Amino acid sequence: MGALKIVGVFILSVALLSAAMFVISRPPQEGEGVEGEKSALPAWSPGNQWSYKSSAGTTYSYTMTQEENWGGIPSYRLDGTVNPPFGGWGPNVRRLYEKATLGLRTEIFYDSAQSQTTQYTRSYSTSPWPLEVGKSYTEDVTIERSYVQGPEGWSDPVRYQTLYVTIEAVESVTVEAGTFESYKLVARSADNNLVEARWYSSTAKNFVKIVNQQTGETLELSSYQI
Repeated sequence: MGALKIVGVFILSVALLSAAMFVISRPPQEGEGVEGEKSALPAWSPGNQWSYKSSAGTTYSYTMTQEENWGGIPSYRLDGTVNPPFGGWGPNVRRLYEKATLGLRTEIFYDSAQSQTTQYTRSYSTSPWPLEVGKSYTEDVTIERSYVQGPEGWSDPVRYQTLYVTIEAVESVTVEAGTFESYKLVARSADNNLVEARWYSSTAKNFVKIVNQQTGETLELSSYQI
């Protein structure tokens, strides 16, 4: 039934824009991950907004609406839309992120007649936060996806993935939403294949660019409100 590709498995969960995009690599500067300087875990507040455009032509818009305990885990809830509906699911989307790690726990695409729910169970060898150049950790992910369409429901087989994540550098990244000093996080598989690269900005309190090597998609921040 048109199962979705997983874009950005290792947290929030990841465009070809009219504005030019470029990335400049350089050694980290003072206050950007050297000599004890780190990027702390951000706090999200109701009303925070992020919009992304993907190279596949999809636009995602999210608003942090409230904090809640989801499965007993303190979480941020983001509600938004996906346009066009992703794989036929949507146009509404809800995401739950664990407050302690910003790891994506649940993603639901839904409308009045159907829904697709993906549950992620994550464990880390060490906390990803604070971010610091040179830091490495492993992330074990269990992925469970279920569907409801009218009176019918079904599930995909459970999937497992282990990611080896390294914070490689601080880079200046320009996307439609602006230019951001960003930590570059790279995730590799057990056989050392590149899975995904992400750029996190403390200014935007989120990732500003995600490149998924498995799907070939790029996701870039187009606007935000903090």
